[in-house]
Amino acid sequence: MADYLPKIFSSDIFKSLIGADIKENKNIYSTIGGWTMAYAIATRDFSEDGLVSLLKQFEDKPQLLRERGFASYDFYRKMALEQIALVLKEQVLQEKNVEKLNNLSIMEEILIKMQENCSNNGFYTHSFSGALVEGIEGQGLDISQELFKEELEVLKPLGKSVWKSGSLCLTPASETTFSFAMNNAPERILAGILNDGGAVQRLDGETNYDYFVRRLEKRFDTQRSVLPSDEVELAKLRDSALRICEFYGTAQKSGIAIIPNGVFRDRFEPTKFKMPAVVLTGAPLYDENKSKEEFGIDEQLFRRIKEFRNKEVRGSAELDVRELFDEASAAAQSNGKGKQWSTVVEKEFFDVMGVLLDNEGDGFGLEVEGGKIPREHFAISAVPCVSHLTCAKSYEQRQMDR
Repeated sequence: MADYLPKIFSSDIFKSLIGADIKENKNIYSTIGGWTMAYAIATRDFSEDGLVSLLKQFEDKPQLLRERGFASYDFYRKMALEQIALVLKEQVLQEKNVEKLNNLSIMEEILIKMQENCSNNGFYTHSFSGALVEGIEGQGLDISQELFKEELEVLKPLGKSVWKSGSLCLTPASETTFSFAMNNAPERILAGILNDGGAVQRLDGETNYDYFVRRLEKRFDTQRSVLPSDEVELAKLRDSALRICEFYGTAQKSGIAIIPNGVFRDRFEPTKFKMPAVVLTGAPLYDENKSKEEFGIDEQLFRRIKEFRNKEVRGSAELDVRELFDEASAAAQSNGKGKQWSTVVEKEFFDVMGVLLDNEGDGFGLEVEGGKIPREHFAISAVPCVSHLTCAKSYEQRQMDR
């Protein structure tokens, strides 16, 4: 995974999507980063062909990619799940050395394989500024080595972050990984001495350093009443703050520590999914009137499905669920509801895939006991800083406009 991530951001497709608008680029950066990483975890496909195939899907909807909202999230989630299902289907058929399986069987095999991959090959991440890569390469993740503790204590009148200092926190591999990475400075600084309440907007083509300095000056201005009146003391505070801005603001890379799930939680045997049970216990069949209207399921069959569902929830179901599922399928077909039935089967399948992917979100904000992870327990990936990419594109466009 550590080698895979830089390939995403160095690809021609990704570069073609980056523009001069930092807000749009942040959406592009975190969306592509998050879903390509999810795809790789769920499929264990780190190939160049797989990456290009996935990136082309993003390339087809550039405007949606630049937006941040439910429509964008839902579209790319569906796209990623469909791509994952396609790849896992081919893997299953190759492993079983068959050309095809019936629809339900292939769905079951895909879910089992995906759960196994997500459990055994998932990651936690810790994102940090590229300025810290060298130190973390040598010392591992160690909160006792936290920088600028004394300076930040003195600079408290400028603002103290709600983010807890002195702790090491992890997030699951997700869009959040890249949301933290692209800030390229610790949250305790961005939400502390640089917390301008959104008053200072980034300028087109502005570097992180210049932006940090402008935010810092805003803080010095708004907090003047609680700062030292002595000019010498005030100058010392400003120098300390500027050193912090320079350290983090000039880094051209962002760092991501990739920690395998197994470091913090036991791996487990995957569930043996049964698609008939998934469908019969799903939400679309909970309402009797809706079941009859949409799928042609009569009162007697609905009662048997309800009985099975109640027993399944209690863990005491003994009914041949495939037989019950086949009866419901036949009822839908005979009543001209076959298309609706196929749609709900597919929806339940993708809903379970989504749950498996979302389960990798367990442990958000996981605080590491002792605040230390030895270097041998994680890999480091250095990826481009989004603000640096934006500045480069802005400069390129200005040169072309001359």
